[in-house]
Amino acid sequence: MISTKCFPQNGNDLIKFWELTSFHGDIRLKGIYRTQELRSNNITDFPKSSLLTGGVAVYTKSYFLHPNFMLLSVDGEYNPETSQDVYLVLPDRSETRSINKLYLRSTLFNNKFITISPFINFNRLYTNRENLTDMKSASKQYGGSVSFRNKFLPLNLNYFNQNKNYKELKTGRYFIEDHNYFDSKITKSFGNGDNHELNYSHSEYNRQDIEKIRTNSIIDNIYLRSTIFLDSAKKYKVQSNISNLNRKLNSDFQRFQIDENISIKLPKNFDFFTTYHYHKTQQDTHKFNQHLFKCDLAHKLFLSLASNFHFEYSYNNHNNYIESNYLTGFDINYIKKIPKGKLILNYHLHRNHLDTEGQPIPLYIINEEHILSDDKIVLFNKAYVELESITVTDVTGIINYQLFFDYIIIERNNYVEIQRIPGGQIANNSAIYVNYTAIQPGSFKYDVDYYSFKASLRFLRQLVEIYFSTSNQDYKNRG
Repeated sequence: MISTKCFPQNGNDLIKFWELTSFHGDIRLKGIYRTQELRSNNITDFPKSSLLTGGVAVYTKSYFLHPNFMLLSVDGEYNPETSQDVYLVLPDRSETRSINKLYLRSTLFNNKFITISPFINFNRLYTNRENLTDMKSASKQYGGSVSFRNKFLPLNLNYFNQNKNYKELKTGRYFIEDHNYFDSKITKSFGNGDNHELNYSHSEYNRQDIEKIRTNSIIDNIYLRSTIFLDSAKKYKVQSNISNLNRKLNSDFQRFQIDENISIKLPKNFDFFTTYHYHKTQQDTHKFNQHLFKCDLAHKLFLSLASNFHFEYSYNNHNNYIESNYLTGFDINYIKKIPKGKLILNYHLHRNHLDTEGQPIPLYIINEEHILSDDKIVLFNKAYVELESITVTDVTGIINYQLFFDYIIIERNNYVEIQRIPGGQIANNSAIYVNYTAIQPGSFKYDVDYYSFKASLRFLRQLVEIYFSTSNQDYKNRG
């Protein structure tokens, strides 16, 4: 990597028509070559892999007339990459990538009562995977922000427009997305022990792909966040979150939520937390109400031993069923430094009681949220899923992800799992919504006893780990 900086700012002479204050860049070059010997099922293979990647990046900063009048940043990047895997008994694979970026941002009236910051950003990506796919994508974003600084009622306004275009050259599949977003935020504190934030956002989505007609949605969201300390030592804290979301046009959806949290620091290193959550959603003819209460008592002994007692109760009222769920559990974690490493012990025990009253009819699951990551397969919450009814979207409900392109579905007896496909539109460690139909088995109840234990030794800054783990889940009192 080569990096250089020049043109330092002259503090004695700031007023100029145009002044370049910073210019620096990077030149990157990286190469990898690897050969291996693999043996499996009496077959020996000698794969060879190579990777060559590089890039050029330039970053500039300047101002017009004065730094407090107009700042300007212009950045650009070009990053080509090529790789190849050669096998004796498996199909060879090669891949090329090219990423181009251009980013411009300006700030007017910096550090003044009103500050304006417009921007524009261009990205282009080309990916070619031999015998798999070749993808071209282009995106353009522009927008800006306006900040009103004052002690009475600070206000921030933001606008963002994005256009994305993806195209698979071999199959002809394409995705076009337009997104307009506006939000406003007001913050206010009435003293040293409180903080409040009111936010309103408005989004307009337009989405089209080769298999579906263009879809449009408008989403309005308003939420209030408040934090209040009840004492000067800040041992007693109340946090409140109230939000209301309304989505229209392509798929009508309303959601109202209340979260009330209380945390108390007790003597002898005890901490107490309690939460009340109310959730109400409505979509088409389906309504769902949930009351959830949580309570935790945590204790920490020195830095090594942490324990937690947990109780949770939820009451769910759906069009097709009523469900009560009790969960009581206990966790203990022990971490001890040993020569050249750490000893870690973890034990978890809980009992769950579920009681459901309903009819054996199709149950329509809407916006079941999951987090997808490369190293995890996720299980749907309900069993007896009708596979043809599954749809997967982003958390806005606008982007419809594609089977075998963004994700795969795996059947496990009466249950269904979902897994992200790397390189698709679902980002790693991101949230998705799953919608599907499950055949409700009617009224039922059961208790679940679950425990797990894990012991591990970690050495060389966690490069080496030796561990043992066991777990058991036992269903009782079924009815």
